[in-house]
Amino acid sequence: MKLKFLFILILSLSLFKVQASEIKIPKEATGIKEIEAFRKELKYIKTLKNHYIKKSKILNHLTLEAKSLLKAKKKFLRKKAHYQRNIQKFQNIKNNKVLAEKALRVKSHSKKNNDYITSQYISRVRKLFIKKDIALNCRNRDAKKFPSSSYGGVTASYLTIDSKGRLLNLRIVSPIKNGFHNKNILRCLSKQITHTKFPKPPTDKPLTIMQPFLFSS
Repeated sequence: MKLKFLFILILSLSLFKVQASEIKIPKEATGIKEIEAFRKELKYIKTLKNHYIKKSKILNHLTLEAKSLLKAKKKFLRKKAHYQRNIQKFQNIKNNKVLAEKALRVKSHSKKNNDYITSQYISRVRKLFIKKDIALNCRNRDAKKFPSSSYGGVTASYLTIDSKGRLLNLRIVSPIKNGFHNKNILRCLSKQITHTKFPKPPTDKPLTIMQPFLFSS
């Protein structure tokens, strides 16, 4: 009896083993694998989303930085243009000042040259009067007519000569104190100066010269 039961049990186990090898995975098991795969995929997507959010934040930050830099660049360009205009104005003022100083130096140098040339011309005219000695000639002529006359004093002639050397105007002035007031001699002096031929002055404009005459007894 016991042997028969044991034999039936062995036979049943062998049949169960064969059937177990032929058992297929139910659909529920397949769904579990798909769910697991879906979870992994969802986790990966979440990871990508987090990376995207981080990169989006970085991008937004860079965008703000770019806008700030662009604003700073525009401000810098405006200041640069302002500074360039000021620099140009300063440069123009500096150049004008340099040109003005140069023109002033040239003018001063030219004036010195003109003054020197004018003084040389006046010296020529005065040497001409000294050479002709018109004051002494007029005095001697008057002394022959009036031997007892007293001669002493100073007078000054102001003569204006044009660019061609012609006498335009003559004025003789004698000071009240220590001045020479002999009318005959003054008329002679005026006549002698009027008939004097003067050299051409170095200027295109009329030139006025003061020539003193000293008379002594």
